[in-house]
Amino acid sequence: MEHEPGAADGGLVRRVFADILGGLRFTVTHTLLRSITGAAAVFKVFASIMLTIFVIYAARVSHMSAGEIGLVFAGFGVGGLVAATLLDRALSRVGPGRLLLGGYVIGAAAIVSLPFVGGSATMRTIIFAAVFFIAGCAIVAANIVEMTILQAATPNVVQGRVAAGFGFLIGALTPIAAIVAGVLGDHIGLRATLFVASAGVPLSLPWIVFSKLGRIESLNDIEPS
Repeated sequence: MEHEPGAADGGLVRRVFADILGGLRFTVTHTLLRSITGAAAVFKVFASIMLTIFVIYAARVSHMSAGEIGLVFAGFGVGGLVAATLLDRALSRVGPGRLLLGGYVIGAAAIVSLPFVGGSATMRTIIFAAVFFIAGCAIVAANIVEMTILQAATPNVVQGRVAAGFGFLIGALTPIAAIVAGVLGDHIGLRATLFVASAGVPLSLPWIVFSKLGRIESLNDIEPS
């Protein structure tokens, strides 16, 4: 007996979403996973608002050229590369908890500083590139550590579902944040929208500060549960 392709595809889609929802339900009931996901989601929303509006802000308000804007974003990439290269050494010295908290604090501080940058287009390019370099170091380090903790805290039997739920949630927030950024940019202006992003990003910190995440000294301290 042959099955219709459409029915088979529909069943696959339902199973995928069932696994995603199952992973999210497990995450909500798990203290560490809930804190990681909450921090990542809040940071992602407001950082995406900043990234959506920044290119237009840099071009129209800061009068930067396409090449100068490209240099700024290159600073983030270089910072991320440095973070990935030095991460093992940093983990052994300060531990995953403090490194995660430090990454979020420094990343948030970098984004908070963006609306306050002034000067000529050249000066703004230099400052923005430095800020994006610092943000790249902090955010990439935090992302790697939080994914490592997420995997360490998740039982093997639900690893795939938890990872799928986390990835789906964070990915789904990006277009929503982009739409919000566009609406805010039209109604309150580009710089004011950057201030909104700057005010929102630090709201990710309580998820770490008031949980056990910041106090994790070693990955060996994490037991899947």
